[in-house]
Amino acid sequence: MFNIDVSEREVCVQSEYNLSFVNKAKRLGAVWKDKKKGWVFSRSIFKEVEKICMDCYGQSGEGIPETITLRLTYNVNSIASRKGCDVGGWQIVRALNRDGGAKVCSNVICKKGEFTSGGSRVNWETIIYAGAIFEVYDDSKRLLSKTKQSAERKSIDIEVVDESINYDSLNKENAECKKRLKEIDALLVS
Repeated sequence: MFNIDVSEREVCVQSEYNLSFVNKAKRLGAVWKDKKKGWVFSRSIFKEVEKICMDCYGQSGEGIPETITLRLTYNVNSIASRKGCDVGGWQIVRALNRDGGAKVCSNVICKKGEFTSGGSRVNWETIIYAGAIFEVYDDSKRLLSKTKQSAERKSIDIEVVDESINYDSLNKENAECKKRLKEIDALLVS
């Protein structure tokens, strides 16, 4: 889910949780509004909001983004203290305390392996065990290289398992090809 609502005074970004986006939003003075279920920015910094949306989500609310499905294979245990385990800013698994266990985040499924919560009551941890495999759906194709770099640093193998079809770009390319074929036919006739 990703939506930007622009009004006369403010910009509201509703999106999946992304730690990098949250940190950047706070630096721009954004405030989380429960009622809107989104981050609210001043309208005067709209261009900056677009930039951080492109950087963190690979889209700025314009058009239909090209998305992919990624398979993540954890080669070593991944442990995050007092936060969720993430790759490229996207949370994969998140615990909220030591005793509550951990849960996969939205647009993520666990295909194989185990994850849990642990640590102490004050310094709880989110843990993904080596050998776990997750699929992340609707990741932005534009952010693939950034996600791969993050995965490499964390000893996670990453593989593209599905690329969605962007019908708008296919139709545009189809029209351009038909136009070029007509030009070629005209050259062949003369």
